Amino acid sequence: MKKVVFVCTGNTCRSPMAEGILNRISAEKGLDITAESAGVTAFTGDAANKNAILALKEIGIDISNHRSRKVSNYIFEEADIVVPMTADHAVYLIQLGCPREKIYLSSVNVTDPYGAGLDVYRKCRDILTDLCNEVAEVLK
Repeated sequence: MKKVVFVCTGNTCRSPMAEGILNRISAEKGLDITAESAGVTAFTGDAANKNAILALKEIGIDISNHRSRKVSNYIFEEADIVVPMTADHAVYLIQLGCPREKIYLSSVNVTDPYGAGLDVYRKCRDILTDLCNEVAEVLK
């Protein structure tokens, strides 16, 4: 089983959405991939943002049980690839000791929807769906 860890800032919006989307893609396509998520400044135990939950619920994905966690070295050790949401997150991950060869940086920076309305979360969901399909193809 290949493990992907998505990383954003607080682990309440982008990365848990990506986790849910990739796990759905993996299940639907019968891929040997599992996704998790973490945040560079996350507080352990926070729930996913309500608009993140709603945007995914609209496409049949439930992340209502998600609880945030902060990035740590054991995450790097267990992951096959680490997918930061932005280039700045990638830099931070390298500073924390994540091996560069494990970082998968897409050509798209996924903008943080925190504090925005549901429409912005829907757009973020769609961008993340494209990113997750890209990651699934790379790991096939």
